[in-house]
Amino acid sequence: MKNWQQILQSSVTTTEQLSKFVQINTQQVEQVIQHYPMKINPYFLKLAIKRGPSLLRQVLPDIRELYDDVCQADPLGEEKNSPVPNLIHRYRDRVLLMVSQECAIYCRFCTRKRRVGRNGFKITRESIEKGIDYIKRHREVRDVLISGGDPLLLSDEQLDWILAAVR
Repeated sequence: MKNWQQILQSSVTTTEQLSKFVQINTQQVEQVIQHYPMKINPYFLKLAIKRGPSLLRQVLPDIRELYDDVCQADPLGEEKNSPVPNLIHRYRDRVLLMVSQECAIYCRFCTRKRRVGRNGFKITRESIEKGIDYIKRHREVRDVLISGGDPLLLSDEQLDWILAAVR
């Protein structure tokens, strides 16, 4: 059996790969993933194909994503509450520190799909350190939510460093 890292490394990220599993409009999917990347690990993809279209819709790029007039790119208003990169300080006593831009799957409904998996939104050790410095300077902060992407995709060493730094 493959370990979880091997499964994630073999994720479907291109229209060519996806078309081997499901019938798609290659041109439309390509247009969408130019704006919002696609990543579907093979375990989930096979499960979704077996279980039906409702599960597949969660991960398959849809051209309607590009023409959505109702949903905002930043529906939670995170950017306006971000005093330093990758940190959201919306409530007086708590912050959300983003430490990863990767997930096991890129959900099409994600409120951070403008960021997740995008090269322009790399989360670096330096940006995490800036967030940690911000937290240390703001004594009113008593809760730190570690988020991303999925922080559990980081190495144990990275997680240990982050958790020790925010304690």
